[in-house]
Amino acid sequence: MCNLYNHILGNLTFHIGWIKYEKLTLWEGQDYTLRIRISCKKDERPTQVQENAYQEFKRNLKPLCDSTIGQIHDFVHNKKGLIKSQCEDVSVNNPFSIIIPKEVLFFQNGAYAIICDTKWSEQGVAILVKGSNIIVDESYILEFEE
Repeated sequence: MCNLYNHILGNLTFHIGWIKYEKLTLWEGQDYTLRIRISCKKDERPTQVQENAYQEFKRNLKPLCDSTIGQIHDFVHNKKGLIKSQCEDVSVNNPFSIIIPKEVLFFQNGAYAIICDTKWSEQGVAILVKGSNIIVDESYILEFEE
């Protein structure tokens, strides 16, 4: 196992990118322990761009959650037929009972995404942040990020 200390990110372990776990308060004041992942190869270190993105994420976490809660409700509302067909006993009125955040991924280009599991699909949901542009959609939107 390969370990690294980074002055911004703290102690990291390499496992398909540099990772650590962090307790974060997200939507509706709910606490989650999420994997923080820095996208890079084993012989690479987190870049200044990724460190800056992490600091921005931490600094703007509450406003980010406040601004995306409506998008998440809209996303679930638009998928309610599919959700109901896959999970009969769930309520689409509470998206955070069926969307479970698991990871924050920091790309080399400075974008980052909160990646979530869902109770209705293996694809999951991602909240992709690229500067001031925020997209909530199925996780396929991450395919072309670097």
